[in-house]
Amino acid sequence: MRYREGNPPLPLSARTGGCDFSSPLGRRLVRALQDAAPGPLLVDTGFPGRQQAVDRDLNLPDRGPLLFRLWSNQSSIIASCKQARSPRFAAARAQSAAAGWPVVARRSGGTAVVHRPGIWNFSLIRFAAPAEDVAIERDYAMLLSVLRQAMARIGILCDQGDVPGAHCDGKYNLRWQGRKLAGTAACITRRDGRPLRIFHAALAVDGSVREDLAAIERFERALGEYRDYARDAHVTVRQILDENHIGGRPHDARRPTAMAV
Repeated sequence: MRYREGNPPLPLSARTGGCDFSSPLGRRLVRALQDAAPGPLLVDTGFPGRQQAVDRDLNLPDRGPLLFRLWSNQSSIIASCKQARSPRFAAARAQSAAAGWPVVARRSGGTAVVHRPGIWNFSLIRFAAPAEDVAIERDYAMLLSVLRQAMARIGILCDQGDVPGAHCDGKYNLRWQGRKLAGTAACITRRDGRPLRIFHAALAVDGSVREDLAAIERFERALGEYRDYARDAHVTVRQILDENHIGGRPHDARRPTAMAV
């Protein structure tokens, strides 16, 4: 395995359920993300509490202007900050937890998403200079460029854009042939007087998207939000590789040298 100069070896540990970081597919993806990231990549193999896993991006030590974090979480619904303010939130959270999907809140907007071992979370964390302008388009472009390059390294060519019928839809989705492979969100805040900008993607690697969407719909209906999401608007990395018989070697000949978004 090759490592970017200055980065420590990536810690790999077993997971249960979904695609773990040390499985054959997991190792390929970790290598691809490591090679594509223009800064240090922290592979976070711990399983802390659900809320702690979500909040850790906000509390990492300053390791330079740019850091990437790859992590996973226990099965849970992650509600947006707006949803967490709903007067129905406590009841909806209790109902979801009783169905096996505990709910925690995030600081970004949008609608509910799922975390579980087969969903890989990839965060771009920028410790900005005090006078640095906020550049949302630039940082989303960097996040998606890294993901697109990493996917291309394992033979999956992606683009970005809206996916009608997908949950938590937006123009910064990572798409494969019009289907949502990853959704994104951003949190702009301050820490110790310095701007802290977090751009996050949830990449569907393996597992049942149908079960994910059913859990999201149940929670949102308890909030009074009635949305029906299209199951065929979503896809996982495992589905793409299996259905298209993409082999184990990176498709270097097909990999673009620049991934503009």
